[in-house]
Amino acid sequence: MHAQFSADPSRSSPYAPSSRLWLDVRHADGEDLLPGLPPFGAELAADWARLEALPMVEWPAVAAARLARLRQIHRAFREAPPGEAHAAFARFLAEGGTSLTRHARFEALHAAQLAAGPARWHWRDWPAALRDPESPEVAAFAEAQAEEVAFHAFAQFLADRGLSAAQRAAREGGARIGLIADLAIGVDGGGADAWARQTEFLSGVEIGAPPDIFNAKGQSWGITTYSPHGLTANGFAAFREMLGAAFRNAGGVRLDHVLGLRRLWLVPQGEGPAAGCYLRYPLEDMLRLVALESHRHKAIAIGEDLGTVPEGFRPKLQNAGLAGMRVMWFEQSGKSFKDPARWTREAVSMTSTHDLPTVAGWWEGRDLLWRETLGTTLEGRPRRVRRNGRSCGRPFARPAWPRGRCPARRRGRGWPMPPPPISAAPAAPWPCCRWRTPWRRWSSRTCPAPLTSTPTGAAGCTHRWSACSTTPRSNSACGASPGRGEPHERPRAAPPGRHHPPPRHLPHPVPRRLHAG
Repeated sequence: MHAQFSADPSRSSPYAPSSRLWLDVRHADGEDLLPGLPPFGAELAADWARLEALPMVEWPAVAAARLARLRQIHRAFREAPPGEAHAAFARFLAEGGTSLTRHARFEALHAAQLAAGPARWHWRDWPAALRDPESPEVAAFAEAQAEEVAFHAFAQFLADRGLSAAQRAAREGGARIGLIADLAIGVDGGGADAWARQTEFLSGVEIGAPPDIFNAKGQSWGITTYSPHGLTANGFAAFREMLGAAFRNAGGVRLDHVLGLRRLWLVPQGEGPAAGCYLRYPLEDMLRLVALESHRHKAIAIGEDLGTVPEGFRPKLQNAGLAGMRVMWFEQSGKSFKDPARWTREAVSMTSTHDLPTVAGWWEGRDLLWRETLGTTLEGRPRRVRRNGRSCGRPFARPAWPRGRCPARRRGRGWPMPPPPISAAPAAPWPCCRWRTPWRRWSSRTCPAPLTSTPTGAAGCTHRWSACSTTPRSNSACGASPGRGEPHERPRAAPPGRHHPPPRHLPHPVPRRLHAG
């Protein structure tokens, strides 16, 4: 839900946003804001109907259509007599303060500069006076384009209003936690956050990951984040503001790549991932601030701690009250899957994540095909060895969940390639295993559905990851931008099956421990 670039509707990755302080206005809805809103208009209505009928989401066209409708609503709002909606908007402006003002100004400036030429997409390529958010020239532009700036603030108001209503409906409907927001590890260096807080952001480098067994080339994600020196020099103001925005309308927040609170792999711009190095961050201070905001909002905090992490890192998360994440594919011992009763307690369990294989994708070995296509597999491992390893592992991924145990292995009795039909994949019964785990919380991946064989994204790949094909449309950009793909497939309903209520013993969503400081 992080804010994107309204002037560039081709940008849709939530992991390379313009701002983590504000929301993606493509999800804003103001149809119930005022009575008697104007009709769509014949052209917009026809375009809207065409987009709704498509099997896949065309993000650029959808963004243009939704922004056009939001502008209609904004004009009607300005012309309507003052009422409760106007009072609510005034309160929102006051609460947003300087941060909202700067974001709205950036959106208007970005559109104006981009209209002058694509070479001005990045704010560092703007005229010098417009690079400073506090310059007289920026203030003069905002005054001359007051209506445009007001529109972007209004769009944020609608997005915040809708997200707040969704969380309220979830809690009133019986959800103990409700929505869990996702907090990206960084932002696009050409976006609103980096423009508004230049002294607190890194420049000339990109966040990424070194070469490893998951991605032999390493990763460079094309995004930046806070400078540790800039954070401490400004009392962690930017970090605290970001956390407050993330927790504002949610019952919990998932911190993507939470290892970034301790260290980040930075790659010089123009270099490959292997040329990077680690930069350390003040972990203890940042964990205390996460715990503080979690406590203030009475919400849970989840750290995405997948992969290889330094020794002692996970206990630090647990001591600060942050839950870890345990994905089914990684819960293995040797070549066998662990009994759910042996899984770690202080974590949230799940079948998969947005950039890992779905149940069906793993079952069919599609993830192996994608990694071979993208060139991220380790050299020297024949394709037959990799695929046979998956084939032999399937029998142990079909545990007898109702009994909470896995069937005994039969040496050499794995299924041969090609894989068995997807109907043989044990997707529907897997959520039952949550009753056999020692974990307090269970998350079942719902988009795409477990029986969809293509994930919403692939680590280290951008530019139109296609969720409707067996391979990415292009591998030319892989490893050169945010390590997350862009979701294009419409959410499908999960297959019918048994749905369980939350456990009665689920504790109140507050950190177990709160550090002073």
